[in-house]
Amino acid sequence: MRSTPRPKAFAAPLLSAGSCGWHLDLRSHILFSPDRYESDPDARDFWNATYQHEIAHWIRYQTSSIGLLLVLLQRARAITAQQAIQELPGRTRDQIIQRFRAGHPLWSFASGYDPSVAGAEFALMGQFWLDLRFTYEVLFDFEKLSGIRWHAADAVGSAISDAWRAAESFSGMAMHPGNEIADGLLHGRVRPVVVNGHHLTTRSLWESASTLDELRPKWTPDDNNFSELSKLVRYKLDEPVYGGAWKVANQLCQAGTTPEMFLVVVHIATNPALPYWGSPITRLDWDDLYPPSRFLRIYELIARNMYLHDIVGRGREEDLAQLLELITRQAGVQYADPITHAEPGLDSHPAANQHLVGDLNAVIRSSLYLRHHWSESPSRFILPSTSQAYAMADGGKDEIDRLRLVSSAAEPPLMQFADGLWSGPFFHDRHPAFLLNAWAHNTLDALITGGDPEDQSYLPAQARQDAVLERFRQRYLADNFAAW
Repeated sequence: MRSTPRPKAFAAPLLSAGSCGWHLDLRSHILFSPDRYESDPDARDFWNATYQHEIAHWIRYQTSSIGLLLVLLQRARAITAQQAIQELPGRTRDQIIQRFRAGHPLWSFASGYDPSVAGAEFALMGQFWLDLRFTYEVLFDFEKLSGIRWHAADAVGSAISDAWRAAESFSGMAMHPGNEIADGLLHGRVRPVVVNGHHLTTRSLWESASTLDELRPKWTPDDNNFSELSKLVRYKLDEPVYGGAWKVANQLCQAGTTPEMFLVVVHIATNPALPYWGSPITRLDWDDLYPPSRFLRIYELIARNMYLHDIVGRGREEDLAQLLELITRQAGVQYADPITHAEPGLDSHPAANQHLVGDLNAVIRSSLYLRHHWSESPSRFILPSTSQAYAMADGGKDEIDRLRLVSSAAEPPLMQFADGLWSGPFFHDRHPAFLLNAWAHNTLDALITGGDPEDQSYLPAQARQDAVLERFRQRYLADNFAAW
């Protein structure tokens, strides 16, 4: 029995499709669907639209630089905690386990730096972990941080530096330049974006974008076919979570904006230039890193130059490429070009040579792989479609294998449907290890915060563990621990 009430936890990071139960759980990067693919046409249309919503979420998350940063923050957090605990002497580690049994937080925003737990070095690692946790929440869903008192700019600057360390082990990523440089990259006040009462977050940008995706191809102005599905989508756009960012865009543009332009802006806003690749970055301003700030700046430009809507309306690849260049230059925002080098091999699992935090390694590798292969097709990033997950090849076996892996990266690594668990070529026969690794670092998160390690809702039912603390202690907290 736990002797103390659990502290208030952050809401689980989910990208959902409304109240229907479909969601992409960013703790494990698994898509959950409670519905079967029905034979009834109306039910089938709803299923397809909801699937489109979630696949669009995955593609935007997986191909954006801000999505990559969020996974790197998760990975750095897991590595930091694992190393901090496993480097403790056995007796101190036993005391930590007793703390876990009692449900006491190991590190908390309320206590901050606390050397009384296990010494100064352990407390410093705890502060790094809290900085990483804080920065993840700030970048994903700033609105949920009310009541948390923390030195925001210092935390985000430190976390970006630590995420860089987590990035440098991947092929094509820039080496960490040392704390003196990396810790001082961030400038500007870390602040939320609220417009006319609408709190814009990265999550809200993605939710509005994926909701608009459900309406495709019904974007023509003369389309009066208000089917039940279209009505449901439009009701959803009236909700702040799903339509807040779309409403702000239309308020900023006096004559209104278009779904196509909105998706272009969300793409640019969620792809800030990062120091981990490309040209060297010596300064990173909060307003040029934070997607809602970028979104606002871009739409203010578009409101003064409404002719830009004509360019996006043409829908050709060359027009989209021109529009990206025009907007980023005129709005003065830096943009992370897709990676065009460091192609992962076709004949091995993307995380085969990196065992630590293996599920997150796999997510990052598939992200870099997808960015590489779509580098010449802006529309694939901006207008994601379920049809992009499937492709035919006229070439030989190598070409077929390449397309199979690209299509696999365009879908979440695992998808739990009503009739079973799906995994693609990236994870064929390897998903038990993926699930175990996801369980390990999420259990560690729960134990550190004093949360409930028995809550394994981020995993399919068949992958959930019983006797959680004992299993975790034996596998990951013993002297001969297993790295994940």
